[in-house]
Parts: sequence; C-alpha cells; structure tokens
Amino acid sequence: MVAAAMIGVEVLRGGRLRVGRAGVVVGVVFALFVVGELVDVGFGHKLYMSVTVYDNALRTAFVEAVVRTGVPPRNPLYWTVSEAGVGHAAPMRYYYFWYVVCGLVVKIAAVSARQAMIASCIWAGFGLAAVIALYCRYFLRPANSLAAARRRIWITVGLLAVTGLDIIPVIVAYLQGQATDPDMEWWSSGQVSSWMDTILWVPHHLASLVCCVFGFLLVWMAASRGWRQRMLCGVVAGIGFAASLGLSTYVSAAFGMVMVAWLLWSLGWKEGRSRCPTLVVAGVVAVLLLLPYLNELRAVGPTTDGQTSPFVFSARRMIHPDMVSDLPGFKQMRRWSPGAEDEIAALLLMAPGYMAELGFFAVVLGIVALRLRELDGDTERTAVFLVINGLLVSSFVRSAVIVTNDFGMRSMLVPQFFLLLLAGLLLDETIKISRRSVRWALGGALAVGLVSTTYQAVLLRLYLPVEDRLQRQNLGGLAERNMALREVLHDLDARSPKMAVVQYDTEQPSVFFNNAQLLNTPRQTANAVAECAVMFGGDPGRCVGIEAELARLYLEPMGYVAGSVVEGASEARESCRRLGVNELVATEWDPIWRAKEGWVWTLPVITETSWVRVVNCGD
Repeated sequence: MVAAAMIGVEVLRGGRLRVGRAGVVVGVVFALFVVGELVDVGFGHKLYMSVTVYDNALRTAFVEAVVRTGVPPRNPLYWTVSEAGVGHAAPMRYYYFWYVVCGLVVKIAAVSARQAMIASCIWAGFGLAAVIALYCRYFLRPANSLAAARRRIWITVGLLAVTGLDIIPVIVAYLQGQATDPDMEWWSSGQVSSWMDTILWVPHHLASLVCCVFGFLLVWMAASRGWRQRMLCGVVAGIGFAASLGLSTYVSAAFGMVMVAWLLWSLGWKEGRSRCPTLVVAGVVAVLLLLPYLNELRAVGPTTDGQTSPFVFSARRMIHPDMVSDLPGFKQMRRWSPGAEDEIAALLLMAPGYMAELGFFAVVLGIVALRLRELDGDTERTAVFLVINGLLVSSFVRSAVIVTNDFGMRSMLVPQFFLLLLAGLLLDETIKISRRSVRWALGGALAVGLVSTTYQAVLLRLYLPVEDRLQRQNLGGLAERNMALREVLHDLDARSPKMAVVQYDTEQPSVFFNNAQLLNTPRQTANAVAECAVMFGGDPGRCVGIEAELARLYLEPMGYVAGSVVEGASEARESCRRLGVNELVATEWDPIWRAKEGWVWTLPVITETSWVRVVNCGD
C-alpha cells in the first residue's frame, strides 16, 4: 500500500514510471512461475502438493496465528493446559515480522493465509530484483552508457537462475541406486540454496537480506553527502537493520558480524572512514528499535534444550564425513576423540563442498580474487571483502536451536548476494577475462548451474505427484488424502469458532501427510507434529503427557498396549479436557476409524465426508 501510494504521488507530480515492457513481462512470468510451483493442483479426486509444502505448511500456520491471536503471535502448533485447567498457547519463540505482513494482507484483502504466503514469495523476489538494480546503479562502478547500465542489470538479475553443480551429485546418487531426494539441495547437509529455492521456501530470509543490503547501500552512498543527509541515511538504514532481525535472526546476525569486520577494515582508508559514522548511527537506531522485540524474546525463555545462546562455533558440514572416515589416521582419531575427527573431516571437505554448491559463483570468486590488485575503485574490493567474511561467518558459526544448521544455510545469502554482483561485472565484461580456458570454465559452470536450477524447479513440482502415482512407500495416496481433507475442512470457519483448538492424528507415514493435515486445519492444535513443536515456544515439560494422550486417542484398541485406549465418547471428552481440545479430526486412514463403537462414530459431528469426520469433544 505504501509503495502504491508513492507511485501514485509520483504520477500525480508528472513523473514517469521507468518500468519497461520487458520488465512487466518478466515480472508477470515470474509471478506465474511462483504460483505454479507452490499451489496445490487438483485432478479428479486427487490434490497434488509441491515439495515446498514441507516448510510452507508451518509458515501458513504462523500467518494464521497472527490473524487469530495478534502480535506477538502465539505458537499455533502446541497447546498446553495449566494445573488450574486453563488452556493456552505460548508466545512464539521465533522471528515473526514477515508473518505479520502476510497477516495484514489476509485482513485487508480478505484472502487466505496460504494465498498471502504464496504472494509474499513473489514480492520477496521483486524486492531482490529491485535491490540488485539499485546496487548496479549506485554501488558498482558506473557503466559507459545507459544501454550498458540496463544490460548489466538484466545480466545480474538473470543470474538468479544459476546455481551450483548440484545436478552432478544427484546424478552420481542415481547411478549408485540411491533414492531421489525431494529437493535437489538435500544432497548436502550444509546446503547452499539456489536463489529459486530461497524464494519458494523461505521468502522471509530473502526479505531480511533485502533490508540488510539496502541499509548498507545507504551507508555506502552517504560518503559523498552532507552531515544531515548522512544522519538521515543512518536512521533509515537502522530501520532496515532492525526490520531484518525480525524477518530472519540468522541473516541479520550474519550481516551484523560482517558489518563489524567491514567497519574495522574501513578505518584503514579515507573514504571508508567517512562512512563509519553513518554505520554507527544505523547500528544505534537498530538497537533502540529492537529493544521491545529483544525483551519479548528473552521473556519467552531458552530453547527446548535449555540453550540460552542460539549460536555456537563449529566447522560447517558440507559433505558427510563418511567420505574420509576410512582414510589413514581417522580411525585412530575416532577412538580417542570422535568430536575432533568430525571437526577435521568437516574442514577437509569444506572446500570441495563449496566448489560443488557454488559452482559458477566459485569460479567467479576465484577469478576476481586472483585479479584483486588489478580491480579499479573500492567497490569490487569491498564486494570481495564482504564475500570472504560472509563465507567465514557461515563456515564457522552454526545455529544451536535445532539439529539442522539453519544459520549456516541462511547466512550464505550475504556472500551469495555480493558474488552475484561480481558475476554480473564479469559477464558484462567490466572485469575482463583474457584466457580462453578461464572463459570455457566459466561458461561450463554457468551451463551446469542453469541445468541444475531447471531440474530443481521440475523436481519440486513433480516429485510428490510422481511418487504418489507410483504408489511409493510412505507417499502413495497422499494426493487423495489431501483432497479429502480439503473437501471437509474448507468450510470449517462456517461451522466452528475460529479460536477452537483442533487435533488430528500426528502419527503419519511421512511429514507430507502431516503437512496436508496442518495446511487444511486453520486452527490452533494441541500438537501439530509427531514430536512436540516446542521449538517455536512452549513448555516442553508437558510434551510426554500430550503425546501419550494422542496415542490413546488415535490408536486402534487391539494395537495399543502401553496403556488404556480411548474408545467411547465419554472417554474421548475426558481426553479432550486434559488436552484442552474442542474438536477432533479423524480420517479413514487413521487406525481409530475402524473402531465402529469408538468416539469417531459416537461424538457429535461438526462436518464430514465419506473419508473424514470432524467431531465435537469439548466446550
């Protein structure tokens, strides 16, 4: 809305909108591509999902939570009942600013949380393209002509379609008879996501990057301005840095570490020193604006493992250490220090891992680093400095909240962005390449990167439909079940209160089956996943009791031996009281469905089809 207002004011003033026909066409094609990748596609009685639902089901639930519970939102995936019998959801222990923006869209435009989340992926991509254009104009050395400047922008934006050499390990795994991963990036535990993957899976991390690099651009441009303009740039940059932390703690923390290194480095040269006060002002403004949010996070408490710090120092695992476990010395090292063996293996495999993950951009970094002394101006040297320091941060700091190194994956956006700018300078021949062999290496890596992205786009859209069609173990029947859930739950708003607590069977053949349930149940749940979702907020002390209660509710009478099984309506109502649940969802694929005298068939029905029933079990 703010952007639309600014455009309207510009038009009323007689200004021209500098968006060419080609830009409009590319923008429309990009939006259609994102929608085509993310939406569920229905054929007959089947509804096919994209692999991206693996993450986006959770993010859609977070948007729903903002709409339902306000700001700060409550964890929609975990609900506990106090000793006094009062049910409640804990404040989210998560960066939620992006979901607030999506929630506003839901309120204002009267769309669903899923639609707002998909639209946010498109807008994150637009934001990235816009900040690339700004850097090409105001950060990199000026082009020789207007046509050359536009060419540089189009080349750099076009490079978003290029990723690493990921298709090669995928082919090797296929030839060895290994199962195909749902996402091409999953071959590496320390994946470096393609730009397309980042847009489709984690738009909030991308939005955080846009805020960070836009703030830095203002700091960079302030060097040639008067002191008032410098202070204004510092304030606006600080607002961007503050927003970035609430969009992605990982990206903003990595960028902050890189900025500290850049600040110290800039003290060594005149123009750099002139930018330092603006960066300091930006940092102070960011801290002041973030104080309420930081206090809120501190009040939520530590992580589920009792961690008070979200980060630890550790070498990044790019390739599985089994690759070197049989080398001389590693077996002996494993006997006296398995931890040391793991760290050394990670260090040895880090360089080849980055070569495979970065591919074309690794070649770009090698070319530019070798010609660093020949580069004109400070911009290219600054870009190289930011890339190298970004890689160091991403390689030796990891997140400690969950097993997956989310910090390592998302902090890579910082060096990736500046590598993108350097690659644009190489391809538009601002930085000359004289050797034919180097050109061939660059062109070959570029071609493989394009093929990898194309394969990834096809895989994300078709993997689940193909697995369902082949009736593969743990995925056969997914599309049919997804359609059955959609049909019965799409009108839940009209039949039950929005604040009702709903529960379904979390013990499913795969996470995708569970995601289908979560995506089609726009309500608070007692527990939304197989393991308690306390990583987003909540007391883990009650987790065992909740899991046991759900097992009693959903396992068939003859198949559960660890305790008594809930069968009748009265027992189910008592379980719901202990869980704080108002409504239960049962499907024909749940074991309890076959108990014809059980609660599925004796509790009052809210809505139902031949395959799914939603029953009332509480107030």
